[in-house]
Amino acid sequence: MVELINLTPHAIVVDNGSTQKVYEPAGIVARVETKSTVVDVVDGFEVVQNQVVGDNLPEPQEGKVFIVSAMVLALRPDRGDLVAPNTGAAKRNDKGHIVSVPGFVRS
Repeated sequence: MVELINLTPHAIVVDNGSTQKVYEPAGIVARVETKSTVVDVVDGFEVVQNQVVGDNLPEPQEGKVFIVSAMVLALRPDRGDLVAPNTGAAKRNDKGHIVSVPGFVRS
């Protein structure tokens, strides 16, 4: 059995149409520290490339998968124990706020 641990600052509601589950925040918000290097200038604006130089992610743990933001997931593709909410297919309310997601994405 896999345990999902929410490392975002807000509850994640997952609803696939037949099952709904709420993942409450674990109290630790995953952050990634980056170093930016200018790699180009486009129309007078710098384009940077970010390199991960640190993070506060817990070490991988057997049977645990960590829910993180899409940005953290994108910057840590080497971590197979990370998922992000599938916001591309999210259900939204009339104000456009996410109500639920149907599942997760992995990089």
